[in-house]
Amino acid sequence: MKILSRIYINQENIIFLFDMFFDENNVLLSPSFLNDEKILKLHCYHL
Repeated sequence: MKILSRIYINQENIIFLFDMFFDENNVLLSPSFLNDEKILKLHCYHL
C-alpha cells in the first residue's frame, strides 16, 4: 500500500494536511479531502 500526502490551502489561508491511500494497483482506497473531509484526519494550521 502506498500513501501520498497532500497539502491543500483554502481561501482563508488554512492549511490542510491529508493522506491518500492506494493499493498495489494504484486504486485509491480512501477518498480525497475534497471529496469528504470527515473521513480523513486533518491537521489545520492558520497562516
